[in-house]
Amino acid sequence: MTTFQEYLAELKDEGRPVKATRLLHLSHLADEEERAFLDAWPEIQAERRRQVVRQLGELAEDNVELNFDVIFLACLSDADLEVRAIAIRGLWEYGQRDLIEPLIVLLQSDDSAFVRAEAALGLGRFVLQCEYGSLPDRYFRQVEQALRRTIEDDGQELEVRGRALEAIGACNLPW
Repeated sequence: MTTFQEYLAELKDEGRPVKATRLLHLSHLADEEERAFLDAWPEIQAERRRQVVRQLGELAEDNVELNFDVIFLACLSDADLEVRAIAIRGLWEYGQRDLIEPLIVLLQSDDSAFVRAEAALGLGRFVLQCEYGSLPDRYFRQVEQALRRTIEDDGQELEVRGRALEAIGACNLPW
């Protein structure tokens, strides 16, 4: 039986392949495991972090019982733009309101247009929640304002503006 610390050492070891079956250790982390993972994560090389986050997303998509939300949420502030973008996609099923502010911050200030576009799409789930009546207006107003500002910003890349438009497209309010 491998301890979680031993697994983290294995994860850091670039000489060992990242195995999807071993990544299951990262689902539903206990508090102490979460802290240990978050401490170890920055020590892992960027390409390997991308590989891990990508595989976690695939695992979560294939099996809804797996939960890597803690990892994806932490990866929103990763130094690597690809890890941030993949993390946003990995949170596709996460509908908690505490995700709104980080996505707005990424949409408005991330250096990467790729990440900003993913953040815009990520905010789209909250537009849908509002349309279904499960998101209070005060939260929706934040989302709507951020998306509309992005759409109207002529200095913003077309891809980002387009993704913001796509995200707000489900809204039945007049423009």
